[in-house]
Amino acid sequence: MAYTSVIMHFFLISLALFSVSSLSATQPPTTTKPHPFILPIRKDPSTNLFYTSVGIGTPRTNFNLAIDLAGENLWYDCDTHYNSSSYTPIQCGSTRCTDTACVGCNGPFKPGCTNNTCAASATNSLAKFIFGGGLGEDFIFISQQKVSGLLSSCIDIDGFSSTAEDDSPLNGLPKNTKGIFGLARSNLSLPTQLALKNKLQPKFSLCLPSSNKQRFTNLLVGSIAGDPFHELSKFVQTTPLIVNPVP
Repeated sequence: MAYTSVIMHFFLISLALFSVSSLSATQPPTTTKPHPFILPIRKDPSTNLFYTSVGIGTPRTNFNLAIDLAGENLWYDCDTHYNSSSYTPIQCGSTRCTDTACVGCNGPFKPGCTNNTCAASATNSLAKFIFGGGLGEDFIFISQQKVSGLLSSCIDIDGFSSTAEDDSPLNGLPKNTKGIFGLARSNLSLPTQLALKNKLQPKFSLCLPSSNKQRFTNLLVGSIAGDPFHELSKFVQTTPLIVNPVP
């Protein structure tokens, strides 16, 4: 499934995610009232791809991430200049590691360079290869909301031996983006994690802009049936997410 481009002209799509029992067992209970998380959406005029913005780590570093409906996780470029004191790698063989592969690194400890770490792929359908990164836990800021306990994949692109642009995990993405925000039906996609952690309905909604001049152009995780989105929900069109390969 490729990236979304100009297939949709400024209308809402609400997509259902499935519950992932393996994650729900590891999430602590919450007493806060469920509410949707709101992220901005922008359109890159050069590629016609859409991207959003999140903050990650301590201190907070902001990342623009391309939106991929088929992306299984959130991954970002934690290059040699990036660090986070709150980053915790997920160890191989732990209950939170669903992958059988492990990654290691010979350099000093930092995000993107850890040992005995659960592998998580950094997939970009516009690139030639599937790249391996390490799965880690860190704070993720969604607008001004600081959320703990979320998993993402960190990949140090500066560490690749090849410097060719078409060999990069960022190949084909908007120039101002540093990774991918995946929305697939997987236990590592951020909408799935947020829904389970915060007892939200397993849904997300997209309002894709025809240009960046539009006002309401957001990605919402959770139900929009209540206030302040009740009126907006009347105009939502829905579609299920299909798991590949289709039988």
